[in-house]
Amino acid sequence: MNRRDVLKGTGAASLGALAGCTAPVGKRKQSKTPNADVDRVAADPTDVPDPVDWNEPRRHEISMETEELTAEIAPGKTFDYMTFDGQIPGPMIRVREGDRIHMELTNPEDSNLPHNIDFHAAYGPGGGAEDTTITPGETAEIEFTAMYPGVHIYHCAVSGFDHHIASGMFGAILVEPKNGLPEVDRELYFGQHEIYTGEQDQSGDLTFDFDAMANEEPTYVVYNGEPYAFTEDKYGPIEVNTDERIRIFLANGGPNFTSSWHAIGNVWSRLYRDGDLVSDPARFVETTSVPPGSVSAVEIDTPVPGPIMLVDHAATRAVKKGALNMLQVNGEEKPEIYDGGGEGNDAGYGKDTNDFNGWFDDVDDYTGVVDKTEVDRPVVAVGAGGNGGQFAFDPPAIEVSTGTTVVWEWTGEGGYHNVSHAGDAFESDLTQESGYTFEHTFDTEGQYKYVCTPHETLGMKGIVVVTS
Repeated sequence: MNRRDVLKGTGAASLGALAGCTAPVGKRKQSKTPNADVDRVAADPTDVPDPVDWNEPRRHEISMETEELTAEIAPGKTFDYMTFDGQIPGPMIRVREGDRIHMELTNPEDSNLPHNIDFHAAYGPGGGAEDTTITPGETAEIEFTAMYPGVHIYHCAVSGFDHHIASGMFGAILVEPKNGLPEVDRELYFGQHEIYTGEQDQSGDLTFDFDAMANEEPTYVVYNGEPYAFTEDKYGPIEVNTDERIRIFLANGGPNFTSSWHAIGNVWSRLYRDGDLVSDPARFVETTSVPPGSVSAVEIDTPVPGPIMLVDHAATRAVKKGALNMLQVNGEEKPEIYDGGGEGNDAGYGKDTNDFNGWFDDVDDYTGVVDKTEVDRPVVAVGAGGNGGQFAFDPPAIEVSTGTTVVWEWTGEGGYHNVSHAGDAFESDLTQESGYTFEHTFDTEGQYKYVCTPHETLGMKGIVVVTS
C-alpha cells in the first residue's frame, strides 16, 4: 500500500525551504525515471510572447503538435500526459484584435488517440474543433479572425475531452485590444488543472482513474502539470524584484474545479475578470474565481522583498494536492511598509526555527530538535511510543547536514505506518513490518515536515531540518 490508499494529511508548510532560490526558472531538473520520455512537462512561466507592437491586422502562421508523453509526476511515479507541443499549459499565442490566424495542427503517427483544438477566441464550429479532429499521422489546417479581444483558453475537445484536458491539453490565446495593454515590468503564464490517478503499475506509471474524475476526486490539483512545480522542492521559485508590476495569466483547464486564485502576502492590484481586457479592471482584489474553461489576468505590485505564494485558496488543494507556486521577491527591505521584527520567518509556509509554526502542538513526544549534524546515517524509529499508543517518530525532530542520509526503521508496533512528505520529496511504503527501513538523502537546505498519513491526526509527525 502507499499514500494513495489512505487520506493524505500534510501541510503546505511541509514543502522544503521556500525561502529563495538561485536557479533560473526552468534550469533545475529532476532525475528522469527509466520509463519517462522527458524530464518535465511544466512550461516555464516566464515564456510569454512579447507584447503586440503593430497597429494594423497581421496574418500569423502557427503550427502545433499534439504530444503524448510519459513524465515523472512524483518521485518514482510517472503519468501519461497529453500536451500541445510537449508542455503544460500549451504555448501562449499572442495576437492583436483583428489579426488573421492560420493554424496547422499535427497528430504524430506514434500517438495513440485522436486530438483536436477548440479556440474559445474563434467563431466557428466547436471553435475549430470540428475541422481539426485528426487521428494519429494526420494534419489539419484552419483559419480564423481574432474578432474579439481578451485572453481565452484553447483545449482539446474530442469525445471524452475531460480525460484529455485532465491529462494536460489546454493553453491560452491572448488577443490584445487594438490599443494594446498597459505596460508592465514582466509577465508570467500558468495553467491549473486536476489530475486523476489510480493504481501504480510495475513500471511506476500511474493509471488514469476515470471513476475518480467522474466523482471529481483528483489526486493532484496542479499548476503547469506538476505538483508544487515552482517551489524549492522542484524547479525553484520564480525570481522577481521589488518595485515591479507583474502581469500574471492563469488558464484553468479544469476539467471540473473553479480556482479560488490568491496571492499570499499580496493582492491582485488589477484584476481582469474572466479574461476581459476591455472593461476597467477591478482593484485590490484578494481572491478571485477562475472557472474551468477560462483565463484570468491579474497584476501585482512588489513593494517589499520576500516570498509570495500563488495558491488555489480552496486550501486543501494547495496544502495536500499541489496547487502552490512561489515568487521570490528580491530587493531592499522597506520597514516603513513592512517590518517583520526579526522574529521567525515562516507564517506557515517556510522556515521557522523556533516552533515550526505549531507543527508539533499535537505531538506529545516532541521535546526539541535533536542535533544529528555529525551523524552519517541517523535513524528515526517509526511506531515508537507516544500520542496515545505506538503512534510516534522517535526522535520527531532532527537536524542534519546537507548530504546526510536519514534512515527510518519500523518497530512493527501500532499498525501500518508510512513516512510521507507533502511536497512529494520522499514517500515510503505503508507497512507494519518490523525492521523495515526507508531512507532518503537530503541534498538541499530547508525544513522537511512529514507525517504518517493514517495517524497524522493522532500527532504522528516529524521534521528533518537540513543545514549546510
